[in-house]
Amino acid sequence: MKIMFVLSASVIDVILSQDKDLLNNSYEKLVEILVDRGLFNALACNNKSLSDNNNLSIFNSELIQTKWANEQSLVYGKDWKIKILAKQIEIFEPDVIYTNNPSWISKNIKKIPDVKLLAAWRAAPVEYRADYSCFDIGLTYAPVYEKLMKQHGIQHVEHMDLLFDPIIKKRLDQMNLKKINDICFVGRYGKMFKHRNKLLYDVYRHFNKTNTISYHLLTEKRFGGLVPQIPWRMLNAVNNPVFLNELLEVFTKSKILINCHSDIAGQYKGNMRVFEALGTGSFMLSDEGVYPKYLKDGIDFISYTNTNDLLNKIEYYLENDDEREEIAKHGYETICKYYSTEIGSRKLKAIFEECL
Repeated sequence: MKIMFVLSASVIDVILSQDKDLLNNSYEKLVEILVDRGLFNALACNNKSLSDNNNLSIFNSELIQTKWANEQSLVYGKDWKIKILAKQIEIFEPDVIYTNNPSWISKNIKKIPDVKLLAAWRAAPVEYRADYSCFDIGLTYAPVYEKLMKQHGIQHVEHMDLLFDPIIKKRLDQMNLKKINDICFVGRYGKMFKHRNKLLYDVYRHFNKTNTISYHLLTEKRFGGLVPQIPWRMLNAVNNPVFLNELLEVFTKSKILINCHSDIAGQYKGNMRVFEALGTGSFMLSDEGVYPKYLKDGIDFISYTNTNDLLNKIEYYLENDDEREEIAKHGYETICKYYSTEIGSRKLKAIFEECL
């Protein structure tokens, strides 16, 4: 089974622009480095465990895709995204295409070669008029997203929890990173996250004078009109967004990680931050709800019911290091046992083989 992963990761060009030495590598070596840094966590799998014969296209990374095209002496022009991707599919001849951006693929499906199986991962809202009927199978972790994919044309949708490669923690351990942040949050800040936005501000107001707070926020715009999207008083706790290795290092350097799901997710929880937090052996306070089967509240992480409950639990766990570290340790062990990318890849491989 030949699998081609068609990944949407616009942040890759941000990473590469900040570390330009990476671009001195060949296309193949550059992709290998990014995969080693945890790129495949975004598709809930391990590419090598899933298939010995696989290929990857980060179709919306201009720096990476044009590097490949130049190595192939391919003329691509303004429509570089679709032209380069189509050529990569033509050369590799995959049995399966697996993507985390079904919206873009569906809009351009007539411009790329046919494959036996077209699979999509989705854990976000879907555009009102989106047509996903070209996909043979959809995968997601929450019922709300399963429903959305079916409404937009995918007949066969399977439950698939997000995953994490626990080997990454061993590499982080070798760095001997110190816990320099008391409280940390990494993620989006914007219109979809009204509850999260207020929560982060309330935490900041309560702890900013006594504790070290580090927020790494991804925002569409710093300002919306004349009103700041991020409250002025919170700006001194806000840092640049972080991704891949840098994100995991920030987690490792923090005593308490706050997690808060998007408003659309409802009672079902299990975003990527859950697995990244626990997979790095970090302590997580996350919003109450229905979590993946083997992740136990009070054992692997601690949930909170509202803002006051969160504030009280932050105070408690900052004062009780041993208890906090024991919960973090157990969370990591659960990820290793049930939610490693290797385990998930075996499940995904079986799903694909059954559909072919």
